[in-house]
Order: sequence, then C-alpha cells, then structure tokens
Amino acid sequence: MLKYEEQTGKIINVVSVKKCREIPALPVYMPLEENIFYSEIHDSEEKIGLSGSKCN
Repeated sequence: MLKYEEQTGKIINVVSVKKCREIPALPVYMPLEENIFYSEIHDSEEKIGLSGSKCN
C-alpha cells in the first residue's frame, strides 16, 4: 500500500512483515538517524536484491 505524506511530499510504501514472509521475502529493520522506521526487503539472508517475481 502506498501512502502520500503531505508534510514532506514523500510517498511511503507500507508492507507488513506477514506479507513479506508470505512471498517469501526477508524484512530487515535498518533504522536511519533521520528515519527510525526504515527497513529493507531482501530476497533471503544470502541475497539482498529482491527477485522480480516477488515484486508483483
């Protein structure tokens, strides 16, 4: 689900951990100083990129 944040004009992608695991993909919490909620979705522990078939 995409959300538009009016204050910053940014689009935020919201994906649940449950949905990531159903794909299956690996949600990785990687907080940044400017965004404590920042996370990445990896293909697996060994593969950082997400395969195209899992992006749909």
